[in-house]
Amino acid sequence: MKALIERFLENLRIERNASENTLRGYGKDLEQFREFLLSTGQYGNEEGSDVAVEKIDHLAIRAFLSQLYRFRKKSSLARKLAAQRSFFRYLIAEGFLSQSAAEIVATPKQEKTLARLSPVDEIFALMETPDDSAIWGARDRAILETLYSCGIRVGELVGLNLEEVDFSLGIARVFGKGRKERIVPVGEKALRAIRKYIPLRAKYPAYRLEGTGGPCLLIGGEEDSLPGALLGSCKNIY
Repeated sequence: MKALIERFLENLRIERNASENTLRGYGKDLEQFREFLLSTGQYGNEEGSDVAVEKIDHLAIRAFLSQLYRFRKKSSLARKLAAQRSFFRYLIAEGFLSQSAAEIVATPKQEKTLARLSPVDEIFALMETPDDSAIWGARDRAILETLYSCGIRVGELVGLNLEEVDFSLGIARVFGKGRKERIVPVGEKALRAIRKYIPLRAKYPAYRLEGTGGPCLLIGGEEDSLPGALLGSCKNIY
């Protein structure tokens, strides 16, 4: 497992252009998981020197998160689970595994200290409101699904570049205040909404935030149904 973790991190560095902070965080989380599995004595390879990834199941992941529950914030546990999901998706893509043990483990619910939460029915009704057969409705659906799935800030979504969404691993690289980078998991419904939006988006002018790289995922226009504040800081590059 140790060698596979190193290959995964190298893939993130070369193919995904992940920052050193991201690589360090993922490496630390996965190594902690590996050490826990070794300590149980149930997931070792034949030599007993390392973990056999094919032996890892969802019970192992739950046990790992459970023993951290009293000492770590739920946001920290969610980050560790996101690292495991990305790692297992990489192993599947490379042919080392046929399925991911992490996909059926629920993400720990985050602490909510601010704002009144909307009823679940209201949220789901809001998700279904945009008409995704047209460009702006498809974009709005992608926005709502991504915000709900990833838990990112509006400002982070506005600055999200198209190439920073990794459909194969189900993750996105976002930048928060002070250009602080983090990797977040993206749910399947959000990925489907983004996939549906991209072909419609292609024939419209592309945007980028000043000081960032490629074109933003989101665009605006004269028929824009989105509040202007969401896209007001974007600049037309054509």
